[in-house]
Amino acid sequence: MIAAQLSRHGYNVVETGNVDQTLAAAHAGVEAILLDTTLDGMNGWEILPLLRRLKPEANTPVVLLSVANQNSASRLPDGAAGLVTKPVQEDALLCELARVLSLPGEKARILIVEDDVDLAHVIGAVFTRDGIEVELAHTRQAALDACFAFQPNLLVLDIGLPDGDGFNVVDWLRQQESLSSLPLVVYSGRQLTALERTQLTLGPTHFLTKARVQPQQLEALVLTMLRSSRRMEEATPTA
Repeated sequence: MIAAQLSRHGYNVVETGNVDQTLAAAHAGVEAILLDTTLDGMNGWEILPLLRRLKPEANTPVVLLSVANQNSASRLPDGAAGLVTKPVQEDALLCELARVLSLPGEKARILIVEDDVDLAHVIGAVFTRDGIEVELAHTRQAALDACFAFQPNLLVLDIGLPDGDGFNVVDWLRQQESLSSLPLVVYSGRQLTALERTQLTLGPTHFLTKARVQPQQLEALVLTMLRSSRRMEEATPTA
């Protein structure tokens, strides 16, 4: 049930049913772990140290799934980032997962390029509640100006713009050294061909079709991309 809920909102889900499977999945690399507090005869509090010893530098957030009425983050055991009580409510699950996937420290910055003003504000509101700094641009030129002034960590890009299109924006970004590897989500009103996808690829790039995707699914993807991007930056040695 939980996997189905998360899949509907754009998360890629790996399901495990015992301790060995959970440790193997964590070692293979995931962005967050939802951990039942009773798994394979072990208490979730006992599994947490095993996860941390497996790859202590990863700092993968662990959200406990518990029947206990324990809502205070300050009372969580060491190694846990959050808690969702059973029976699991979808809104509570999504809210807690979005919270632990949000970047610590400096606020992430997202530039949303969308000519539909109302839709742009809807998308922006989704990320603002996650503590992310959002800038909206409704034209190609406004997008180019904002890329320099705002220095986004990620770009959400519509294809159709009144003074150009998303292809123009990506072509320009590729010529800017500081922006040529910017993580990108192309949020298009139509299906794109394989050639068009190649032309629109920047840094880590994902493609979503508006008619098939809700803002919450976009939220899930962007939060995961931001966290992955931050991890890659931290792992890159500085000169």
